[in-house]
Order: sequence, then structure tokens, then C-alpha cells
Amino acid sequence: LLRAEDLICQALKIYQDHGKKTGEIRCHNKLGMVAQNKGDTEDARHRYKQGAAISRQIGDRLSEAICLSNIPPDFNNSSWESEIEKHIRLLDVSEEAGAYPVIAGAYNNIGANNSDRSNIEIAVKCFERAIKIYNQIGHKGRTARTYYSMALAYGNVCDYDNALINYRKCVDGYRSLGILPHELYAS
Repeated sequence: LLRAEDLICQALKIYQDHGKKTGEIRCHNKLGMVAQNKGDTEDARHRYKQGAAISRQIGDRLSEAICLSNIPPDFNNSSWESEIEKHIRLLDVSEEAGAYPVIAGAYNNIGANNSDRSNIEIAVKCFERAIKIYNQIGHKGRTARTYYSMALAYGNVCDYDNALINYRKCVDGYRSLGILPHELYAS
């Protein structure tokens, strides 16, 4: 990781020296990933935010959406509400950019944040929106995974009938991809 980080920093310097903003954005995003892999979430947040700011500055909405979607949650220094606001901002930017997988991912994150707090109505609405988008773009794996998240949300509020319905949809989705239920636990 240290060698990768050094090379990315060198590339960042070259892009900065030549005024290549899209290269800077990519480098900040990659440095954010390296920081996350090293367990330095504060540096990761800083790098992703730098990438998002440069993207916003040059009007690159798709890169801004990608950088915003990578920012890890900071529940130590921010509230649950500010994390939701971050995802809502991400949705706005992503819709402008047409970044449908990012939009669906943001809905999944909002759903997960709400299901952890037993706000089942909001969680289900967000999961259903994510499923609709994944179905529209043909992403069966993420559709199945979202059904699994919805099953867990229903389980959190002891609605086992709906949990089972959604878990079955999850298993059916994975089976359609050739993944058998026992393989779900191995991955």
C-alpha cells in the first residue's frame, strides 16, 4: 500500500503541475481508497471530500457523485441526521449526473441507516427505490443483495413474514445468477 500511495501522490503532483483537474480527482479518490485500506478513515474522508470539491469546481457531477458516495460515515463527529443529509445530497448530484448505480447505492445506504434505527417505513421505501433502479439497469446481484437488506430490516422489527418473503426473493435472485444458497455464506 505504501508503494501505491507514493505512486499516486507522484501522479497527483504531475496532474496539479499541469492543471489536469480530472486526474487530480482520480488521484484523490484512489488515495481515499488507500487510506481506507490502511484504516485511516479520517484521511479517506479528507481525500474524497477534496475530490468532490474539485469535481464541483469544474462541474463534473458524475465524479462528484462518485467521490461523495465513497466518503465513509463519521458517526463519532456527526449525527445520524447529517449522514442522511450527505446521502440526500449524493442523490441530488447523482440524479443530475445520471449515475443510476450510485443513486441506488445511496438509497441502500439510507435504507440501512433507517433499518438500524427501526424506521422501517423509510427503510423499505428506500430499498424499494434501489430495487427498482437495479432492475431497470439489469443489475441482478445488487437487486438480490437489496432484498437481503430489506429482509434484515423487517427482521429488526420482528416482521418475520415480510423478512422471509424478501429473503426468498434474495435467494431466487442469486439462484438466477447461478449462486446457490449455501454459497451465499461462503462469500
